[in-house]
Amino acid sequence: MHFQGQQLISQSTYVSSRTLVTVALAKVFSIWYGVDTSELEVFGLKLGGAFDQALPILIGFLALNHLLNWLADLHAFQVWNSSSKVGGSSAFGYGGNPLQSQLEDAIKRIGNIEESAHGVLDSVEKGKPFETGSQESQRMQHMVKLSEEQVDLLSKLQTRVSSLTFHGHMYLWGWFCLMPFGVAGYAIYLSTHCL
Repeated sequence: MHFQGQQLISQSTYVSSRTLVTVALAKVFSIWYGVDTSELEVFGLKLGGAFDQALPILIGFLALNHLLNWLADLHAFQVWNSSSKVGGSSAFGYGGNPLQSQLEDAIKRIGNIEESAHGVLDSVEKGKPFETGSQESQRMQHMVKLSEEQVDLLSKLQTRVSSLTFHGHMYLWGWFCLMPFGVAGYAIYLSTHCL
């Protein structure tokens, strides 16, 4: 999943989550269905009863690995999801201006409205007539129209960013934090209480 143009969950977190959940669910299902894992062979090696005793420790190490990867992604998500996010480092280059998000475009348009307002203000301060149909009057009407459009656009953007932020939080906190650690905790609990 991408959030504000960035990968929300890194590949290492995907792998650590998948590994943790797979091993933990294997342990949970083996206990639920009474599978004797002492006869289990992997690559021709018989694992025996020591494997059953060591599996909670392995799950603990996998959980620690996942926690470290997940915390790195959480920190990155918090940095991307801030109001101080900046655009590209340079507006000049082979391709001209870089692509802008809708929010960056709205901010630029508000800057243009501000410049027009300063022009009208300068004219008024110099005592130029401000009559209906004059250039200053037309500029003022244009600024009001642009301002209303930008307020509408920014309110729509705020709603979309809020819903995406909620979805990002559910993805990051629910699917990649609560679910893997919950399954791992349950597997360790069953391992220690059902032997």
